[in-house]
Amino acid sequence: MHPHLFHTILITITITLMFHTTITLVIAQYNEQYLKCNNTRFNCGDNFEELGYPFWGQDQLPAYCGHPQFELNCSGDAPQIMIGSISYRVLGIVLKDRNLTVVRSDYWRNPCSKDGRSDVFNPDFFRYGSDTQNLSLYYGCPSSAVSAALPGLFSCPDDGVGLTNFYVTGSMRSATSNLQLPSCGTVLNIRISDSAAGNLDSLNLSLNQVTDRLTVAINSGFWIEWNASNSLCDECTRSGGLCGSDNTTTRAFACYCKDRAYAASCGSDAVLGTGSGMFSFFFNSFGTRSLS
Repeated sequence: MHPHLFHTILITITITLMFHTTITLVIAQYNEQYLKCNNTRFNCGDNFEELGYPFWGQDQLPAYCGHPQFELNCSGDAPQIMIGSISYRVLGIVLKDRNLTVVRSDYWRNPCSKDGRSDVFNPDFFRYGSDTQNLSLYYGCPSSAVSAALPGLFSCPDDGVGLTNFYVTGSMRSATSNLQLPSCGTVLNIRISDSAAGNLDSLNLSLNQVTDRLTVAINSGFWIEWNASNSLCDECTRSGGLCGSDNTTTRAFACYCKDRAYAASCGSDAVLGTGSGMFSFFFNSFGTRSLS
């Protein structure tokens, strides 16, 4: 045999074996991920059981079985989820409706947190429930500048001398629109339900009564709708796959199927992690046979 021809054949066989080995390892990895996500559900806190996509937790379920925006901290009596830079206590999860009921962790049983950050959600992932509204909280306001006609005055243990606090609900904004609001140390908006806001609109309450009612209103939380690649997940589950995320730095949506991972649904042309060109050719040629 001509030496040049021999070298060509040897190189071709070597490349083929390399691709075949790599593809086998990729498929084995995806099979492992499919089995892990299919057989694992986790409990979180005292009241939440059998959770799965889009939720995950470092010690509960691998990140690739969930959506990157939906990591739960399960170390306490209730799950905690980070939305933006703020931690929220999860009060309820309705998987079929894809909504959560949450309350800010720093305001749980504590209307005097005075954290200056307002609730800000990324609309790509979360949307406020239709029957919720902003509650504006004003802290450290000069008592001399606060009108006696201003509703919603409340006290905090660490109020300085000559300072007070007040809140304004949606319905109270029109009633207070003609009042000159004082300059306060901290002003922020947090979300509450419309029904909870209605319980804050009563006048002629003592400072302690207002503080107690404010605590109850905030603790009741508010609901939000989530979008964890919902349309892709529906397409994936209809094809018999499991929703997850690509186990790479991109963390893109992944549909884990029995044979491999796809970008949208089982058996679709878009295969995750296979690249393009010659690699895709070898994957499609040999990938399925490596499962037998």
